[in-house]
Amino acid sequence: MSLTKITSVVTVVVSLVIFSCGPELADKEYELIEQAKVFEDEGDFKNTLKAYKKLLNKYPESTYSHEALFKIGSSYFYMNDFDETSETFRQQFNNNPSGKFDSVARLMIEYGEDNKITEEELLTLAQICEVGEVYEEAIKACKRKLNDFPDSMTSDETIERIAFLYYNNIHDFKKAIVYHERLIKDYPESEFVSRARFMIGFIYANNLENYELAKQCYNEFLELHPESELSESVKWELEHLGQDVNSQLDDLFGNEKSNDKSTK
Repeated sequence: MSLTKITSVVTVVVSLVIFSCGPELADKEYELIEQAKVFEDEGDFKNTLKAYKKLLNKYPESTYSHEALFKIGSSYFYMNDFDETSETFRQQFNNNPSGKFDSVARLMIEYGEDNKITEEELLTLAQICEVGEVYEEAIKACKRKLNDFPDSMTSDETIERIAFLYYNNIHDFKKAIVYHERLIKDYPESEFVSRARFMIGFIYANNLENYELAKQCYNEFLELHPESELSESVKWELEHLGQDVNSQLDDLFGNEKSNDKSTK
């Protein structure tokens, strides 16, 4: 075999090895990130720290490194280790002085200076996180408020806020149901209960496509909240369970559109 052919074969083999290892490394990096997110959502911040630190050690050039460093600082914050919070975030500012998470990080440093976090501060933090589209952090702030201030007059509203964050922004529909159900169970007299019941039925019908449970939830809603302003929406949903909503809207408004065109 000529030297040229040998070189070509080696090149092909090396290329195949690189190609096969690349996605594998990416998969391992992704697994670490996903595992860290599970720990984080469960409030297990010690293991969240370990997972993100392992990620940075193994993949220091990761495109996720800036967010991982922020998550480490945030974990220290929720573990009440405010010195490490400040040190981690200052390292973050040095590495990326105009990052997405900076406004939240600076607020955490400020709140940590008194070595305690008030209910009002947690509400503000959740609000700033939502505005900055750092939705996981908004959920963490809300959960911390529920844990630290269980007798708060706004706990029912906070639970609803978590449910809608999971629904609208995280798109974890099952978690959204969990928090709507918690609202109904823990605060049965809350003004938000009827909306929670509606949302449970809505999610089963339109996101999880479990029409039997949706029907059950909607019928329960009509029985318990017959005077609610959402009753007509529930009745409409029941009539069109399992159907293409867009086609139903065409049926409702199609003639109107045709008439508009004919009068022009």
